[in-house]
Amino acid sequence: MNALRTILVIGVCGAMLTGCGKEEETTPTTPATGEGMAAGSKTAEEIGSAVGEAAEKVGEEAMEALEAFKAEYGKQLDSHEAKLATLKTGAKAFDDQKLNGLIGDLDTQLATARGKLGEMSGTDVGTTAALKQELTGLMNEIPKLYEQAMARFDEVKGAGLPELPEGGELPDLPGR
Repeated sequence: MNALRTILVIGVCGAMLTGCGKEEETTPTTPATGEGMAAGSKTAEEIGSAVGEAAEKVGEEAMEALEAFKAEYGKQLDSHEAKLATLKTGAKAFDDQKLNGLIGDLDTQLATARGKLGEMSGTDVGTTAALKQELTGLMNEIPKLYEQAMARFDEVKGAGLPELPEGGELPDLPGR
């Protein structure tokens, strides 16, 4: 967090310095006689205070953006975890190694993503950015893996059902 604050302060200071010397031509560059420091010049304390307030505001906005990012991915993870639970329930009826492997991979990816999301709290800017990138990659892979698992589930489920005769009806059973 200190690294984030330092980077933000440097950025704000740089932005303030960039604006220095870009006054309109009609504005005198030197104070009139007798005005001195009281003529609108800010003291170092005032400048430091303004920079601190600006850095704090930027820091708050960055924290709000991070919280929004975490909330969005948290919702997505909840949704994916619910889908996985449903898939696991349906897959119990079948003993298929490939399907079980895909479900296991999906379970691992979701757990890893949930862990990365939890790690974001209390990290510095660089670590948070790296975690965001890793989490985004995982979140892009999870739906693909889920689709593979569902395709395999449908394949296995279809193989487990007997095919109906051409008429679409079951043949007469004895005693009917």
